[in-house]
Amino acid sequence: MTHRILITISAFLLVFVVTPAFADNSELAKEVMDIHDVAMARMTDMHELKLELLALEKKSGPTEQTTAAINALQNASKGMMVWMRQYKHPKTPAELQNAQEYLLSEKVKIQEVSDAMFSSIDTAEKLLK
Repeated sequence: MTHRILITISAFLLVFVVTPAFADNSELAKEVMDIHDVAMARMTDMHELKLELLALEKKSGPTEQTTAAINALQNASKGMMVWMRQYKHPKTPAELQNAQEYLLSEKVKIQEVSDAMFSSIDTAEKLLK
């Protein structure tokens, strides 16, 4: 009888304590990757803007603004590459269950990368108008 009670309590704890953390971290992992995916979709745009700015510099000569915009595009691109090399997506339920602090930290990091990317794109587009 005691054995059945322990099994019942264990099952209850597993379903109602462990599962929500796993589900929350799954959602958090998805948020991290969503930020990454939106930013990654603009990598080609960043490369094309860089080429346009280089062509402008070749035609009109470099300016502080064009050089800074090119550097910002390159740094933002490098930031994404560094983040992708360092990010370790939790692969197992056990890893995911224990990953909340890591995922929160990675969400902040990828948001900073994304912000740098969109800021550099905005600056480059304004210079090319």
